[in-house]
Amino acid sequence: MANVNHTLTLTSSDLTTDPISLTILNTIAGATKGGMSRIPLATTAIAGATVLATAAQWPTAGAKCWFYNPATFNGSAATDIITVSFDETADHVVLKGGDWAIIPWMGNVNSVPKNIEAFGSSGAMTIEFGIFQ
Repeated sequence: MANVNHTLTLTSSDLTTDPISLTILNTIAGATKGGMSRIPLATTAIAGATVLATAAQWPTAGAKCWFYNPATFNGSAATDIITVSFDETADHVVLKGGDWAIIPWMGNVNSVPKNIEAFGSSGAMTIEFGIFQ
């Protein structure tokens, strides 16, 4: 078993009238499965999207998923977006180039096992993905 730590630090001196300085540390104590991967995406639509994790691999609540779009943001929505789906249809997270997300995952949607799948807005995109439990 291993501990997996992720830290989020937010700072700003001009976003609000008072400076912001916030650090959050989250630890998954005793993680027994998981890892990081860099995965090429196979399609540009949900039909045939690349499966990142199957519900069968992660049947119980408590997994934490990390997603990162390593593409360089160029301001064009047409060439740098990765869509990550949690229900194989409509529930999704959209990551522009350089965006990342950490999301808890239960392995199902409304008690129905669902895979995590991803697709890009253009061919030959890659996602960096990690899941730990």
